[in-house]
Amino acid sequence: MQHPDVAETLRKELSKFPSEQWWEKVDYLEYVMKEGMRVLPVAAMFPIRQTGRDVIYKGKCIPKGAVCFLAQIVSCMNPDTFEDPSAFKPERCENATKAMNDSVTSFTLVKRNCIGQALVKAELHSVLPMLVSKYKFELV
Repeated sequence: MQHPDVAETLRKELSKFPSEQWWEKVDYLEYVMKEGMRVLPVAAMFPIRQTGRDVIYKGKCIPKGAVCFLAQIVSCMNPDTFEDPSAFKPERCENATKAMNDSVTSFTLVKRNCIGQALVKAELHSVLPMLVSKYKFELV
């Protein structure tokens, strides 16, 4: 609703294909979802971890055994990774760099992956395009 131009672009892209093909054919749908998860991450922070060795980062030592966490929004809003990080720009996902992809980990990574990730993505791929294709929303 805050970005009617994005909704209109998505609506036009969705109209090019039957609804059964939206998931696989409409790349812009994926870009909108990824950018939405970057700007407003689902989880407040990554799980807390304890360092297994001394780590030198930007000239500072994080000692072995230190308890660390990173608020997810920090990596998602890093101006070294994202130009104009507070702006909602789905197009940036089209040619995302490795650093950009690595920064947005809404469902964490590897063996500690969110068990509900597949369900969430399936629902997003179903509900978001259906709403955008049938309705125009506005903020009042």
